[in-house]
Amino acid sequence: MARNLMEFAKVGYIQIEAGRIGGLTLAYAVARDAEQRGVTYVNHTFTTPLALSASLQTYAGLEHCRLCEFPAESSQLAKGLTEEKLAPDNNGRIEIPDQPGLGMTVNLATLRRFLMPVEIRVKNRVLYQTPQI
Repeated sequence: MARNLMEFAKVGYIQIEAGRIGGLTLAYAVARDAEQRGVTYVNHTFTTPLALSASLQTYAGLEHCRLCEFPAESSQLAKGLTEEKLAPDNNGRIEIPDQPGLGMTVNLATLRRFLMPVEIRVKNRVLYQTPQI
C-alpha cells in the first residue's frame, strides 16, 4: 500500500508504523523505496523510547529522510521504561543509539510496576501466563 501511494498517488511524504507494517525490515524497505522516489519518509511512533528507537532504525543513514515524529508528552510507563532517554538536541535532531539492538536498556523495576498478571486458559490448559520479571 505504501508503494502504491508513492507510485500512483504521488504523495510527497509517507509515514510508516514499523510494528504495523510487519517489522523493521519491511519499514526499512519502504524507507529505501521512498528515498529512491524522492518521497520523504517519516517514522510513526508515540509510545515509548523503545518504539521510538525502533522506528528510527528503519531509516537511519538514509540521506533524504530527516523528519521524525517525536512524542510531545510521555506516559509514566514510557518515562521510566528505559535507562537511556531520546530527546532532540539544540538543533532539533535526535541521535540514534549506537549500542546493540535498539540501543536501550530496559528498566526492569518500571516493568514490574506496570506489569499486569494475565493467564490464558483453554480447557484447563494454560496457553499463556505473564512471565516473572
